Amino acid sequence: MTEASIIVGVVLVVLGCIAFIYGSILCWTTKGEFFQEEEVRAMMAHEAVEEKARREEEDKRMEEEQDQADREEGKMKKRGIIIAS
Repeated sequence: MTEASIIVGVVLVVLGCIAFIYGSILCWTTKGEFFQEEEVRAMMAHEAVEEKARREEEDKRMEEEQDQADREEGKMKKRGIIIAS
């Protein structure tokens, strides 16, 4: 009768062989699916435009918040400081 360790070892070797064969098939079938240089440049340019638009929108929002804070501070200055006596 065979021991459990031998059965486990054989099963692991078989699983390793199956994984190797599956990986080899994937590598063989997907060899030609590389990005073209123009596609990569187009993707990078698109990402740069999106990032620039997002930054500009964020800057605009920050300026609006600063303007709002300045207006509120101006209202407080016009009222003056009230000292309770």
